[in-house]
Amino acid sequence: MQLEGNIVYGISQNTETKEYIIVIPDEYNSKKNAPYEKCTQCGQSNALPSWCQSCDLLKTTQKWTSGNSVINDLIKEFQMQAKKAIVWIPYDRLNNSPKDKEEESGAMSMATSPDGIRIIKSELTKYIQSRIESCGVNLKIFHNSQKSEFFIEKLTNYMKVERNILCGISQDEETKEYIMVIPDEFSFRRNVSNGECEHCKKCNTSPAWCQSCDPFKITQEWTSGNEMIDNFIKDFQIKAEKYENVIEWIPFDKLINLRKFKEFDLEINKESDAEIKETDDQEIKVSDLVFMATWSSGIRKIEGVSEKYTRSRKISTVELMNLHCTQISDLNLENLKIT
Repeated sequence: MQLEGNIVYGISQNTETKEYIIVIPDEYNSKKNAPYEKCTQCGQSNALPSWCQSCDLLKTTQKWTSGNSVINDLIKEFQMQAKKAIVWIPYDRLNNSPKDKEEESGAMSMATSPDGIRIIKSELTKYIQSRIESCGVNLKIFHNSQKSEFFIEKLTNYMKVERNILCGISQDEETKEYIMVIPDEFSFRRNVSNGECEHCKKCNTSPAWCQSCDPFKITQEWTSGNEMIDNFIKDFQIKAEKYENVIEWIPFDKLINLRKFKEFDLEINKESDAEIKETDDQEIKVSDLVFMATWSSGIRKIEGVSEKYTRSRKISTVELMNLHCTQISDLNLENLKIT
């Protein structure tokens, strides 16, 4: 008797093994789309470009093991659910660079995957399965993840976020820590003309600047003496797309030859807060440019030619904006615009 929700077409028997068989509907039939080419194995239309969710997913679950049956089952579960296959990646198939970011739960580093990552290529009227060969990936290494339960929790939470992409899973052969292998988010900006990153040895994302490595390096080995100011500056540093765009903490003794060049009579600005916000002119009067100075460290510059760019600094004259506050509690960082 059929249970509610279950559909059975019939029963058969293998004539060689004599094993009985239940014949049920193809669960992916509704996803199969005539515009896509036919699967070379089952002869039915693919559910996605060059992807048969009945046949291709089954193939990805075969002929590999992580060495841990629990991890195997979890990967296979994701493989059967996903539109793109998640794979087990042997650790010796990842050419790692040193760990460059320490986080609360682990570390981040970059690596090269000689086997590449899976993609679907479009060629005229058909799609084919392919790989981006020897491409850069990011490794999210989970400390204390030798117990698979801890890693499974982290992995499951990561996969719940729809926009998250996972290429595969691996495990450090020495520490036994589990690793999530995720795409290099900046790969589309890497170009040989920008030169090579000295940290990850990959093409830079802009001249003499690798957005994967350099922003994190810039955030280290300095402090303003105030954690809130430090965090505010580091938030901008992490997002810097170019070397010239990096903001930094500048020790006051690096600003020399101070000279006042402009001063407003601040007593005329005693309007209420509502009145002060009425016009841009009135806002400027709250934070007036009153000094010029020579910045002895200098502004950041990129010099050189394609593939041979170098970073440099040039001693420069700068303007100083007086924020009219001495206590961090009086400084409204959220409204401070930096371009």
